[in-house]
Amino acid sequence: MVNIVSDLTNEDENEISDGAFDDLSVVDNDREEFFHLVNSFLWDADESADSSSKGRQYQYRRRGLMQRTMPTMVQRQDNLMGQTYRGVVDGCYDILCALGLRGLASSIARMFS
Repeated sequence: MVNIVSDLTNEDENEISDGAFDDLSVVDNDREEFFHLVNSFLWDADESADSSSKGRQYQYRRRGLMQRTMPTMVQRQDNLMGQTYRGVVDGCYDILCALGLRGLASSIARMFS
């Protein structure tokens, strides 16, 4: 009888942990979408991405609030500046989560894409 109870609790724990991993992947996806949304809002479109477009379309690339491309120092995550930038953006995402607006970034990204 004890074995049956332990088997049931192990099955329940597996179900809970599987659900927790699914929720974590959703949060990670939302966090990445928020990070890309903030990047596209602040920084200009990447010139290397625009190099595939030809002619007049290149003139109309998207401009960000900073009116420049993201500096390499900020793009790289292996230095203090890049880690600080990522930490600030993640902190903003945590504030959105605390306010109950976790899916806001994905909704806005879908609206503009």
